[in-house]
Amino acid sequence: STANNAVFEDVVQFIGETETILTDSYHAMYWSLMLGKKVMVFPNSSKFYNFKYQPVISSFSNFENDLKKVHSYSGILEECRDTNLKFSEKVFDYLNI
Repeated sequence: STANNAVFEDVVQFIGETETILTDSYHAMYWSLMLGKKVMVFPNSSKFYNFKYQPVISSFSNFENDLKKVHSYSGILEECRDTNLKFSEKVFDYLNI
């Protein structure tokens, strides 16, 4: 278990050591997806929706049933890195750097 005010390195270590992440934190969800973890979210805003790789969205009253639906994705981190590198190349080209 960890909290939103935890030390960044502790949060990353926790995610790295944990197979399934249950969270209401956007960043914990995002980092967990990129690290190939099984993710269930308890959304507290609209920013949790419309991801290309959607985590299981649940509620506190139904999370035990939804745990059966939780799965992981692979390759998201590499895909994000590639997308960022392509974007940086466009920006550098535009700026003539």
